[in-house]
Amino acid sequence: MKKVLVIGVVLLFLNLAAIETVHCSAATSDSVHEVTVEACGLPGYKATTVRLTSEKIQSLDAMFVNWSSQFLQVRTTAERNRLCGEITSTLHSLGLLPRGMTERQVERLISSRLPYQVTGHAKNSYIVKFPLFTPFSLVGIITFGSMTQIADGPVDYSPSTALVYVIHNGVNTSYEGNLYGTLGGPSLGFWCTQYYNGIRGFCGLKISDYYCHFIGSARQVGISYHHPG
Repeated sequence: MKKVLVIGVVLLFLNLAAIETVHCSAATSDSVHEVTVEACGLPGYKATTVRLTSEKIQSLDAMFVNWSSQFLQVRTTAERNRLCGEITSTLHSLGLLPRGMTERQVERLISSRLPYQVTGHAKNSYIVKFPLFTPFSLVGIITFGSMTQIADGPVDYSPSTALVYVIHNGVNTSYEGNLYGTLGGPSLGFWCTQYYNGIRGFCGLKISDYYCHFIGSARQVGISYHHPG
């Protein structure tokens, strides 16, 4: 049986120090938590981290669900710009803009027009930032699900719990539940675990609290309810 590499193939081509990874998982039960926002696809801006109460984080999570629902109903550029403006204004009021970025820059970033418009949130996923000069011409990768195998032992598949909305060529698609990425290609790996690429070439915002929230656009999307193994 094929062994899982200790490090994903992508790390053979890229300098590990150039990759910024955020593991998205549940927060602790304390009443105040750190929330981090970071830009993907616009170099030169650092992440911003603020401390919010559990109530504010729950409110932010609920707003993201509402924004995602509105996202699928957008039909015109004006509607999309209005929604992106509302999102940016709300994040600014919470102090959640990447360091040094203006509201206008954030609004333009999340309204960028790559082939796939994507928004959603996930647990047990990774969002990986690559520099723009990588040989794969990738801005960012979002993984969904993983496969773990120790030596020649049994293979264990673990999905990501996620809600993802995608618009491509005017067609709206939503995924909710236990998800896996299906894009293949160079992937992220740690120890005996390999993570499946689900969104590639991501350009937008990532916000990490109890979940990984993301909103923006991407070059490729491949998501399934079944593991690719």
